[in-house]
Amino acid sequence: MIRSISDIDIKNLKIDAFLVRILSYYECYNDIKNMVEFWEQIVEGTISGFIARFEDKFTLYLTDNSDLEEISGFLKFQNIRAVTYNAKYHLDLHFDKKIDGKVLVYQNFVNTLNSDKTICADINNIKDLYELELGCKNDSLDIPEYLPFLSDVIHRKKSGNCIVKGIYIDDKLISGAITTAFCKKGAVIGGLCTHKDYRHLGYARCLLKNICDYIIDENKKAFVFSKEEKNTDFYIKSGFSIVDDFREIYIKNK
Repeated sequence: MIRSISDIDIKNLKIDAFLVRILSYYECYNDIKNMVEFWEQIVEGTISGFIARFEDKFTLYLTDNSDLEEISGFLKFQNIRAVTYNAKYHLDLHFDKKIDGKVLVYQNFVNTLNSDKTICADINNIKDLYELELGCKNDSLDIPEYLPFLSDVIHRKKSGNCIVKGIYIDDKLISGAITTAFCKKGAVIGGLCTHKDYRHLGYARCLLKNICDYIIDENKKAFVFSKEEKNTDFYIKSGFSIVDDFREIYIKNK
């Protein structure tokens, strides 16, 4: 049975990157009408999964007890642009595009840049990060339109659900990152990028360490979604370990 919910009960559930994203939507946007919706699936009296809608993007938290046939049928009747879920579970959904990648969790940082001459600072001008990401745009870095991006980041920062940090040299932002999800249980780090003139010097790894230190100090787990093998290798060398495969599917408007 799938039913709409106004509160999320996570007792006895494993905390993973998918659940962190769902909880982040809940903690940040649940009071804004029509922005988000949440459902839970009950199998034999026990919660077996969650479905979250943020605008027209869906995130699934699935377990070995999830009724995948029921979830697939439910999603077919929703207005969906994208769905992200653990790739170990196979859903019966038609899609126009799919991206497969790795989910990694922070374990222990190694081989970081000496931070004596490097200052990781909060980014107050969000446009600086946006323009840096535009300059680094590739298939693995999704960049939304500026105004929705700005509105989302400002809202999440005001509610304490977002970290936006960067490294500046001569007042120029040369490396930046943001938490795309942040809740009481964990965070997902995304948008990590460095200006092409400053790559392979350790700045991104130093920035990543700074953000993860903050997350871990709050007793949260730090996750990343990696879409490319070279990025996965970078995260592993930076102290992350692969814990799951993810799949992101995109569906054209009906």
